[in-house]
Amino acid sequence: MFKQILMIYLAVFMVFFSACGTQKQLVVTEKKELPSWYVNPPKSTPTQLYALGFGKDKKSVLKQ
Repeated sequence: MFKQILMIYLAVFMVFFSACGTQKQLVVTEKKELPSWYVNPPKSTPTQLYALGFGKDKKSVLKQ
């Protein structure tokens, strides 16, 4: 009885780890360029503000 349970656990263990080891790799072949407005944002005017920021969400970006 113990031997059968051990074999079942071993089989489940082997299936679990073999499934984790067969992931497909992503190959990126084309380099994408960023738009010019993103790389070089326009200058701010008295009526419009242009700025760059980073964060996990809009609220955290505006805090800085």
